[in-house]
Amino acid sequence: MPVFVFHYVSTLNMRLHPLYLLCICFILLVSGVQASDGAYYVKYHPELKHIYLKILESKFEEGRMSLERLRTREPNNLAIDHLENYADCFQIFVTEDNTLFKKYKANKSLRLSRFAKLPLNDPYNAYLQADVLMQWSAARLKFEEYITAFRDISRAYKLLDAILDEDPDFAPALKNKGILSAIIGTVPDKYKWGIKLIGLEGSIPEGLKMMERILTLKKHQPFFFEEEVHAAIGLTHFYFNNQPEKAIQTFQHPRLKALNSPLLVFLVANMHRRSGLNEKALEILQNAKFPSGTPPFPFLDFIEGDCRLRKLDKDADIYLKRFLKHYNGRNYIKESYQKLAWHGLIFKNESTYDIYMNQVIEEGYQMIDEDKSALKEAESGIIPHPVLLKARLLFDGGYYATCRKLLEEISESKLTATQKLEIKYRRARVIEKLEGPNSGIQAFLTLIKQNPNSTSYYVCNAALLCAQLYEKEGQKAKAAEYYRICLRLKSDDYRMGIHQKAKAGLQRLKK
Repeated sequence: MPVFVFHYVSTLNMRLHPLYLLCICFILLVSGVQASDGAYYVKYHPELKHIYLKILESKFEEGRMSLERLRTREPNNLAIDHLENYADCFQIFVTEDNTLFKKYKANKSLRLSRFAKLPLNDPYNAYLQADVLMQWSAARLKFEEYITAFRDISRAYKLLDAILDEDPDFAPALKNKGILSAIIGTVPDKYKWGIKLIGLEGSIPEGLKMMERILTLKKHQPFFFEEEVHAAIGLTHFYFNNQPEKAIQTFQHPRLKALNSPLLVFLVANMHRRSGLNEKALEILQNAKFPSGTPPFPFLDFIEGDCRLRKLDKDADIYLKRFLKHYNGRNYIKESYQKLAWHGLIFKNESTYDIYMNQVIEEGYQMIDEDKSALKEAESGIIPHPVLLKARLLFDGGYYATCRKLLEEISESKLTATQKLEIKYRRARVIEKLEGPNSGIQAFLTLIKQNPNSTSYYVCNAALLCAQLYEKEGQKAKAAEYYRICLRLKSDDYRMGIHQKAKAGLQRLKK
């Protein structure tokens, strides 16, 4: 099951965050044993591993051609079909190309029918079907085919359960079930009815435990793609467990560092970017070297453009424009135009800001939180306060001292009510970063108590941050209290993402 399966995280929460969505767990495969001549069998071997790495490097056509040549020698090896499905779904997920989606989706039924011809007592019969169902559900969710996607997830879940009932140590099924369990544990209450309706259950600790168990089994049960388990565990720590340092450390594992993949560079750079380590993220992006023939990976331009904007680099627009030029997908288009508008407001004039904000309205989709927020700003007609905008970008990049200096220069008497709330939020965040968690907690508490019924993002996220700080300080009761306050507050922006993190926090505390 590919990295993009963690797309479920965001999609189930209706966020569809490709930056975090591209993001999590490839196909962990156990080497099969060949059956007698003429029968279907599953056998993963070094040549298939080489082809798999080509696909991982986004060399989809080269990978398909290699698989086709291999099929002439091994026509009944269903591992070939498995990797072909991986190539189809991975390419669809990365490109968000609707033409490819329509072209390849008929392959799903053909492959399922071939996998079903394996002996019923062969765990790969159920596992390969489950993995293909999960891969295609991730692709379908990209194109809002929700009913079919959730039906396939339910079928996959039941197949995995049946395998693990027979063999609790079957690593491929253990890995897939672990991922699903972690994701299901963070589904917001708004969608819990759907999860219960199709009979799914799980939690973050349970899912993480399953994935970590695979690493203890590998000494006795060899499998091809150990790298993917490490990636899944690392990204679970990052997105669900509020442990960015542990996640980044996990990605330093030799098996992951040996991979030369744009996707892996994207994942690692994005984790640093989202952790306020902007300079490190830029270093990773600038030092990345890929094999000859590796196709462009537009999201690397998006991240670099965003990182450069966060350090107020005048050249940031070059990378954002390049992303828009080469990217044919659906998400992050509105946000890219929004950031070009911000760049225009900071370095040019309000007219440039208005031009790009009109593009926000006219271009792209409004499926993910970031695009929805961009559209909301564009439709509001309210131009951001330039200095507050600079402070926001600098903070997101981890330039806390410079951010504080800018905030100190702003006169609150000239701000609107919303801007006054924003500056208090920005100051609270800087206090936490520069003065420590206790000072940060007090600043966030003041903001929450002064605005107990606010629908603002600033208050809702302050409750989340306050809870996370209490959790790190070992004050579990206080942490649970503020996670629940966060869930009670109805943020106008990024609500699903904030609430998903709050639910994940409560899951950790229960553990």
